[in-house]
Amino acid sequence: MKIFLVFFIILINTIGAFASTVPSQQAEIFPETFFIRVENDKKEIALTFDDGPDKKNTPKILDILKENNIEGTFFLIGQKVKKYPNITQRIKDEGHQLANHSWTHSNFRYLEDDYILDNEIYLTSEIIEKTTGYYPKILRSPYGIINNSTVRKLKEQGWKIVNWSIDTNDWFFCCEKIIKVIKNQNHNGGIILMHSNENSKMTVKALPKIIEFLNKEGYQFKTINQLFEDI
Repeated sequence: MKIFLVFFIILINTIGAFASTVPSQQAEIFPETFFIRVENDKKEIALTFDDGPDKKNTPKILDILKENNIEGTFFLIGQKVKKYPNITQRIKDEGHQLANHSWTHSNFRYLEDDYILDNEIYLTSEIIEKTTGYYPKILRSPYGIINNSTVRKLKEQGWKIVNWSIDTNDWFFCCEKIIKVIKNQNHNGGIILMHSNENSKMTVKALPKIIEFLNKEGYQFKTINQLFEDI
């Protein structure tokens, strides 16, 4: 009986810990801090790119965006910013929004709040500021996972956490499937998740067709700040 009780308590705690990191719930719990989309009737949508910069595919993505006169949002890895400062600066120079995606892309669920803040979040925004002069307070946690306790601490400091409402799975899907996701799931105020790293070959291939389709649908492309009216 005691063994069963201990197992039951562990199970409940595990479920509770998982539930505390469900983005849809967190958006309800922290409506002024945690976002997955914008609820409006405007034909606006945001292209966001995680895990960069890299020297191969990020420049190609930037070329495509420049050719189409579109501004996107880049959620950057701190250690990659340090490695590729010139590409990071180019992102800013071409009008895109810089945002924080942690220093090492570790899973925040298993880390202490103070460690996350000091070694993953602050450090990343500091290297972005050192590189570009801009200190971002917009965060997307790795894998979209972050504990409520961390959210509360970031909320107190005026940070915003932005996940996504349309996951292209571009790290896994082929070009055609990526485009199919956009065609099936596009919506007003949508935040599209893509990537800009060394494995983003399919993203580069699909992006022009994604832009073409969304243009035909009448969407205006916005950065996260623009989409949320400078949150």
